Amino acid sequence: MPRKRTVRTDKPFYDMIEVHGERAITFKSKNRELLRVFNHMFGYAFITRQFMSALDSATAIEASTPEDLRLQEVKRHQMKVRLSLETTFNNSLYAAVRLLSFGMIREANSLVRTAFEALQYFRLLEFDNTAFEEFDTKPLKAVEVRKRLEACGHDPAPIRQRYGELSRASHLGGPGTLDFSLDELDADVIRIGGYSDEQLQTDLLRDIVLLTHLFQAFGLGISDENALTYFEELRTVLNSGEAPSKEAAAKVIELINTYRFSPKGQ
Repeated sequence: MPRKRTVRTDKPFYDMIEVHGERAITFKSKNRELLRVFNHMFGYAFITRQFMSALDSATAIEASTPEDLRLQEVKRHQMKVRLSLETTFNNSLYAAVRLLSFGMIREANSLVRTAFEALQYFRLLEFDNTAFEEFDTKPLKAVEVRKRLEACGHDPAPIRQRYGELSRASHLGGPGTLDFSLDELDADVIRIGGYSDEQLQTDLLRDIVLLTHLFQAFGLGISDENALTYFEELRTVLNSGEAPSKEAAAKVIELINTYRFSPKGQ
């Protein structure tokens, strides 16, 4: 456990950096397995960039007619929208985990909410091509994204509930914000520099790890209720070591098709 430290009034910033370093070490030691999974899922962002760059180069070589060039620009625009959302998603979660390790729990919650908004927007792209339009001039608001997902047949209730929870934890004011005495101005709810709450920090980290899995699933069109089952079966296929790579690839494609979401009217 980190030793209790009183922040000095002459150098509070430097003292908090030291305190946060101690908290981060403790946080890492207590959540080693969750952080290992987060690190693994985080690596997909770098793989995606390499893949999209190679795909864009291959498409550019094949484009020759005006129609081909037009389609190439459409695909390129869609790639850029996806990458923009992916960057917001991953940077928000990375920053959230860092703040979480320091004990800045409320601030981490705000970033998780941003990542959640990017996640739902990214999810919508799989089923609504018009969501790519005007992304850089008039992006859809969170409520508009939810309504479009509902129109595709997605259940809006879990989205609305989770977004509401994240908002209540992130907005100014609200229940619990004045639960402190003026006789004690170093209470957790108003402690400058945050505070440690091991259970709350671990619970939020679990949510973050879940979001990384959903992001990968939504990129394949897999429904949210089937995402965890898909990943469990995927790991079984990839770790079996029995089937040749071609057969394993076929099984992966079969899994994706099995757990994909079917929009209304299809």
